[in-house]
Amino acid sequence: DWKARWPAILRGDATGGRAGRDLTSVSVHQLASAYMQDVRSARLSPATVAKYQSHAKAIVKLIGPKRMVSRLNPDDFRNLRKQLAENYSPEVCNDIQVRVRSMFAFAEEQFGVRVIVPQRGFRGPSVRAKRQHRKDHGRQVLPWSFVRAAIHAADPHLRPCILLGINAGMTPVDIATLEPGDIVDGVTDYDRVKTGQRRVVVYWPETLDAIEAVAHDGPLLVTERGRPWQHGRTYTLAKRWRELCDRLGAPDRFRFGDLRHIDSNSDDVFA
Repeated sequence: DWKARWPAILRGDATGGRAGRDLTSVSVHQLASAYMQDVRSARLSPATVAKYQSHAKAIVKLIGPKRMVSRLNPDDFRNLRKQLAENYSPEVCNDIQVRVRSMFAFAEEQFGVRVIVPQRGFRGPSVRAKRQHRKDHGRQVLPWSFVRAAIHAADPHLRPCILLGINAGMTPVDIATLEPGDIVDGVTDYDRVKTGQRRVVVYWPETLDAIEAVAHDGPLLVTERGRPWQHGRTYTLAKRWRELCDRLGAPDRFRFGDLRHIDSNSDDVFA
C-alpha cells in the first residue's frame, strides 16, 4: 500500500494521494523506505546509494523498525547516539548522524511529521576523537609481499584491475565504467564517477599490456565470462578481490580501495 503511494509522496503530496489520512502513524521502517526511494531517484553513484542504504538500515535497526516516527523524543536520539558510538568508528558515526538529520527532515517535508532531533544531545564525534581514532588505527597499508603475490595469483581479467587500482588509484566503480576510448597514448584524462574530480593518469607499460590482453569492445574490462564488473548496484570486482585476499591468507581483509593508498612506481610492483 505504501509503495503504491510513494510516487505521489515524492511529487510533494504529503498524503500520498489520500487526502485526509493521518500520517502520524508512519513507522521508522516506512520512513526509511520512502527516504531511500527518494535517494534512488536522485543522480547519485551506485556506491553512494549503497552507503545511504547501509546507514538507513543501521538507523532502522537501532531505533526499531516498528517505532512510530511521531512518538520519538530527544531521549531516543541520545540513546541512538550512544549506540552509534559503541558500534561504529567516529567517522562512520558522524556520517550516520548526518543521515539521521536528513531522514527526519524528509519526514517533516513529505509526511508532515515533525521530529525534533536535539542539537546538544545528538552532536557528532569531536575532531579530537576522529584524530585519535585515525592515530590508533592508521591507514591500512598493503605489504609489498602481498601486493606482488596478488598480482601473480590473479587471473588475466582481474590482474589489470589490480594494476589500475595501484597505478591509477581507481575504485571498482571507476574500473567498471572505463571505456576503450578513455585511454589515449597511454594516458587517461577523466572525471571520477564518485566525486566528479578531474584526474589525469599516465599508465605503466605493464598496466597497458595487462589491459590489452583482455580488452573488450563494450566496457573496456570485463570478467572471464565476458560480463561487466558492474551489475546494477553490485560490483563483482570487490567480491573477487575479497576472495583473492582470503585465498592468499591475507592477515586482514583489505579492501580494493586500499590499493590506491600505495605510494609506488612500476619498479616497486614488479621488483
